[in-house]
Amino acid sequence: MVMNWTDAQIYCRTHYVDLATITDDTENMHIANILSDMSLSYVWIGLHKNLWLWSDESSVLLSSVKWEYGQPDNVKGIEDCVKASTEGLMADDSCSTPLPFYCREHRKIQRVRFTVKSDGDLDESAVMEAIEKKIKEILSDQDMKFRSSIKWSVQPDGEIFQQQKTQENTQEKPCEELGPMKR
Repeated sequence: MVMNWTDAQIYCRTHYVDLATITDDTENMHIANILSDMSLSYVWIGLHKNLWLWSDESSVLLSSVKWEYGQPDNVKGIEDCVKASTEGLMADDSCSTPLPFYCREHRKIQRVRFTVKSDGDLDESAVMEAIEKKIKEILSDQDMKFRSSIKWSVQPDGEIFQQQKTQENTQEKPCEELGPMKR
């Protein structure tokens, strides 16, 4: 299947997870071997030049990207998407170029719920920053800093954190004391 980069990304996000992310030599050679086995010269991967991000918006360790000689060259200022080759090298190209593409199938998602205790109003941004700093320290210790990203869930009210009501002031009544239901 051949598509431009944007359509390939939509296809991968619809049917898999996203376009492929290459974060180390093992992943790089895996894709290069697949290309070689399928007799393909290039495939779209998830790297694009929006400040050089992966399509899942995770950051890129540029030293881990092995470029073809003279790349990226951004010919005519329109080469903002990246393709991988059978040699395990990358090159930039126009995002509108039709190419085969490689989708990523698996993403490990770890959901974490925090409880923050405070007597007053929370400064959400300060709390988020402190939590992110601690998570990044832990991930860095496990050599996962550049392969991980943190996303916050925004609540329906637009806030990140929810205030939970304490049950100290509520009195629970047994079911028989509630009385009959009225219709």
